[in-house]
Amino acid sequence: MKEIISIQVGGYANFVGSHFWNLQDEVLGRKDDEESSCFPDNGINFDVLYRVGETRQGLETYTPRLVAIDARGSLGAVKVAGSLYDNPSSTDTTLLFSWKGKLSKHVSEPEIKNEFLQSLEQEELDWVTSQQTSTSRDLKEKSSSVESRDEHKILQNLEDTVQYWTDYSKVHFHPLSLFELDGVWHGTTPFDDYGNGRDILSGYMKDDALDRVRFFVEEADHMQGLQVLVDDSNGFAAVSDEFLEAVHDEYDKSPILLFTAHPPPLRSPATLFESVVRRIHDAVSFSAICQGTCKSMTQRIFTQVQSMLLQ
Repeated sequence: MKEIISIQVGGYANFVGSHFWNLQDEVLGRKDDEESSCFPDNGINFDVLYRVGETRQGLETYTPRLVAIDARGSLGAVKVAGSLYDNPSSTDTTLLFSWKGKLSKHVSEPEIKNEFLQSLEQEELDWVTSQQTSTSRDLKEKSSSVESRDEHKILQNLEDTVQYWTDYSKVHFHPLSLFELDGVWHGTTPFDDYGNGRDILSGYMKDDALDRVRFFVEEADHMQGLQVLVDDSNGFAAVSDEFLEAVHDEYDKSPILLFTAHPPPLRSPATLFESVVRRIHDAVSFSAICQGTCKSMTQRIFTQVQSMLLQ
């Protein structure tokens, strides 16, 4: 098998990537549906993009070979470790005695899952229950009853309340897929241009992110390459540049298919200075992100031409 490892970097890239994985999930869900004529057997191998795993309870899982990088607080109601596996209990700071002074604890309110995510969880719970207690005919009838709910109201509420890319994501993620950057908080940290993202992904954070890529690469039978989707409209352009350089250094013989996602501007630059800064950011981001990939492509072409001349 020739697996493909997917990488997403930045908020807008993850929004676009969420639509991509939702589409994959929709096709995957109808793959074995005998009554559906929308997706005939066309030889698609979903194992190229997905991996098979197993929970501690012995339940089979099917998750994308994906590493998604974003700011802290950008996952909404979704846990960074996903929902398929048991999460280790966090350390209770009140039991640490290295500090003798007063302590103050600040806790933010957890995000509440919207009606769309709640309906997906309920459908999954109903399906599991039906698998254990009902016949296949009862299962189809129950699925039909679930689909007959007020979907229009749920979808309308979703359109009005989406704040995070996970708000409409139907896919379960592996615990190593979602990676949050330390020091960058969603909606709080200034992160508008290339300079804001310089040196953010360094040291242990870069090693941790690379370890997640290594996990998916090492369990693959024969990786054919990486597909990368990056947000080049803000500081994540610099994060992408540093991370892609590290990935290329480690997998220099593997092809990288790079896509850049640039959201439409929310407003026009208010001053000439803002306009100039935005244009400089776009030029620097495009040059920096493409440099590593184009260099890798040039080296491979040169090697192929050289081998042809030697023959």
